[in-house]
Amino acid sequence: MDGSTPSPTHGTVYAGPIRIDTTTVVRAIAYITPANRSPVVTHTYIFLDAVRGQPDSPPPGWPSIFALRDLDGEYPADYGMDPEVTEYPDNASKFDAVMKSLPTLSLVTDLPYLWSPAYGIYFNPEAKETPQRPDPLGTRWERPVSLEWINPDGTTGFAQMAGAGIDGETSRRPHRQPKKNSRIPFGRPPAPPPRTFARF
Repeated sequence: MDGSTPSPTHGTVYAGPIRIDTTTVVRAIAYITPANRSPVVTHTYIFLDAVRGQPDSPPPGWPSIFALRDLDGEYPADYGMDPEVTEYPDNASKFDAVMKSLPTLSLVTDLPYLWSPAYGIYFNPEAKETPQRPDPLGTRWERPVSLEWINPDGTTGFAQMAGAGIDGETSRRPHRQPKKNSRIPFGRPPAPPPRTFARF
């Protein structure tokens, strides 16, 4: 329930229904023995009221700053919805319709893949695979993610594992853009081969 990868030794055992009444990521496996288990299944549930009221304070386990080093030092994390958008009179009645006007792409991964000082891609946004800066995990500064395409009507377009990395040049620098762009390269593990999909 925290977005981390479940295993026979990590997670919570459920034998009945799970109540979901706010934005939640559920990752689950079924297993008989540690060696006999299913692939990880991920489902993201998004409640627009929770999105609208998303607080600035970080969720449990998430950092309060987005970067520890750069030209100007620390950069506070920014998790909340901008009140200038959500509370503007002309926008209040449009929020749900606007949020449902485009599909949602959900990327779910273990927090250390984002925030580990040694190998987290958000903690090291300017890191690229070079002889001078090799990836300590050997995956070209890409990290495994569960990728879900969620249509505006709530149906799933596709759900699969992929690799995600930070994209951009100067926008990688926290003083220019605290929030980062991601890239999803298809055709190399853990992502499947390139696919054709109607985006809109």
